[in-house]
Amino acid sequence: MLFRLGGVMAITIQDSKSSGQGRKSSSTIRHDLPLTATEVTDLKRVLTEKFESHNDLILEFTGLTDCDTLGVQLLLCANKTAKARGSRFEVQGDVVELQLAAERIGLNFEEYFNH
Repeated sequence: MLFRLGGVMAITIQDSKSSGQGRKSSSTIRHDLPLTATEVTDLKRVLTEKFESHNDLILEFTGLTDCDTLGVQLLLCANKTAKARGSRFEVQGDVVELQLAAERIGLNFEEYFNH
């Protein structure tokens, strides 16, 4: 699945189906835009939909150039949702800007993500 914003590829999704023998389904979401107030709406919608239909989510950033507190807040909420459901939520890829944004508001990236 591919979502385009203003003609730019923004979010791609790769789903893995459950085998029906106790294996969980997972989804990898690739995000190619900044993670700021103007871009988080579509990502929030995708994360919400995927948490309803998949147990494990991997959010992969490619070329993340900016992240603000709203972006960090969205990912903290996704992490909390995953924990409440007994699911896995992991961020991967180019996360330097996410780490810096988390540090600016006093959060330790590793403590909140990928532990």
